[in-house]
Amino acid sequence: MSTSLSASQLSTVRTALPSAALVMALAISTVALTDAMIRGFHQGRSPIDEQQGIGWINVTVSVVHSVGYAVLAGLLASQAEAIDAGSRVRRWIRRLLAVALAVLAVLYGVLSFLVDMAGKSPAVTVAGAVAGTAFAAMFVLSCALGISLLTRRELRPAAWLLSAQIPLLALTLLLAATGNPFAHPAYLEVASALGLALVGWPQQRPNRAAG
Repeated sequence: MSTSLSASQLSTVRTALPSAALVMALAISTVALTDAMIRGFHQGRSPIDEQQGIGWINVTVSVVHSVGYAVLAGLLASQAEAIDAGSRVRRWIRRLLAVALAVLAVLYGVLSFLVDMAGKSPAVTVAGAVAGTAFAAMFVLSCALGISLLTRRELRPAAWLLSAQIPLLALTLLLAATGNPFAHPAYLEVASALGLALVGWPQQRPNRAAG
């Protein structure tokens, strides 16, 4: 009885993850683009700032990112077989990407509270460095995953979004090089988050049709 219930619960979670991932990806994208626009129009100043921002806004942004990255990591784990499709290279990209997302989920959950409690302490510095590394890894690995999925017709929308980080990175670097205040990693973050969320949707449609 308990085994059957556990399997049923796992199936329910797996079915709900693609929708939850899309909702959280949209939330992350909204936060990121809002920050980019505010900084662009106000010469780099924003209420979303770990050191100088508004406390409750920082906490809300941290929670959105923490939950969002955790859901995306869960989606990659739950759709492992469908994503990998027998590719060993893709399997390792997906696993490393899931680890990077999990690290970001944890650090976003605690980093803003560490800043509030400890200020610029060594713990905050180390956590910030780890978060920065995981953030960069998320972009590199999600882009690599997207390129590897371009040959998969059912995953092509997700693949194109993830691969779009390459021209978006070039655009961001160009804006930064010219001193444009709209230079911001938000554009890559939107492509990464939405692309990863869409990875689960080809598996979602058959489930709905069966239901």
